[in-house]
Amino acid sequence: MSKDNDFAHENIAVIGAGIIGLSSALWLQKAGYKVTIIDRQSPGEGASFGNAGVMANFSCLPFTRFKMLPKIPKLLANANSPLSISKHYIPEMLPYGWHYMKSCFRYKHSRQALTNLQSKAFESDQVLLNMTSGQSLIHKGGCLALFASQESIEKAKTGDMLERQNLGVNLSFVDHHQVKELEPALQPFYAGGVYYPDTRFTVSPYSIEPLLC
Repeated sequence: MSKDNDFAHENIAVIGAGIIGLSSALWLQKAGYKVTIIDRQSPGEGASFGNAGVMANFSCLPFTRFKMLPKIPKLLANANSPLSISKHYIPEMLPYGWHYMKSCFRYKHSRQALTNLQSKAFESDQVLLNMTSGQSLIHKGGCLALFASQESIEKAKTGDMLERQNLGVNLSFVDHHQVKELEPALQPFYAGGVYYPDTRFTVSPYSIEPLLC
């Protein structure tokens, strides 16, 4: 990030003291800018407090894609689906649905943007972590995604997972027995899964954020 002389004496406001806001503020400071973080809560007490702490380097496929559209009615009809919405809210959600559909036209552009972002994430994280005492809070244990049926696994092999592999994501398919070896405490509801060996996570998202202040 280079410093523009036109903004050399400006105080830049960053909205939100979560992990994104704090990281953005630190990079701006490193570039020589004055920064003020604005949040009604203390650092890390908002959305970042309760997240899973996964540094999802495999997350490079946008959710906005045309192949999701035919699935939406079925998801809405299932009370246990990830897209379960009370029918009373559906009219209010229509504008969101319209913008979602428009975003589908930018799928390839968004995918490339996410891939570019992920390619720099590890190095950038390390720069900030080296400024703190929080290295012990970061573990490289990989990440496991599970499938309930063999049919889902076969679809993934020629679908999303193949797309991720083509974008450079390091992953491998694991069968039922390999999943049990990786996570012996899991109930055996799964047919197999995908293992991302390079994925890191923090054992405490809340603990790491005050260290960045």
